[in-house]
Amino acid sequence: MSQLTTTHAIMSWREEDSLLSAKWCGAVFSREFQQIAQALLEKTEAFHLHKWFLHLEEMQEIDFTDENWLFTHWLENFLNLPIQKLALIPSKYLDNHMSIEQLIKMAQIIKPLDVQFFTEEREALLWLQERPQTDYTAFFTEN
Repeated sequence: MSQLTTTHAIMSWREEDSLLSAKWCGAVFSREFQQIAQALLEKTEAFHLHKWFLHLEEMQEIDFTDENWLFTHWLENFLNLPIQKLALIPSKYLDNHMSIEQLIKMAQIIKPLDVQFFTEEREALLWLQERPQTDYTAFFTEN
């Protein structure tokens, strides 16, 4: 497992699980916020990761300028990544929770993305490890 740590976040990734995890806490403003958000994209692309776990419970409100940057710049790059599953523990701060939820809704309009919200880290990681259920009867009925 590889790891990147900043003042307000810890990000780790495991190629064998195709998983990137990030845990944020506190108020994170422009430079550090954008550095972490950009690192999420870069590590996902570099290591061909398909699953994200974002633990945002202690992440405070996102500054308006940073929120705007997420929607206008970051989101486009996120949509180009091979992410298939996203597990989140949402922020207990309502403004943050609503902002991230809106960002996810916008992403899902453009790209199919399996997203689940959790309250426990263990449940989120178990869900990310589940293999997709293949419906073999659908294959035969469609062909």
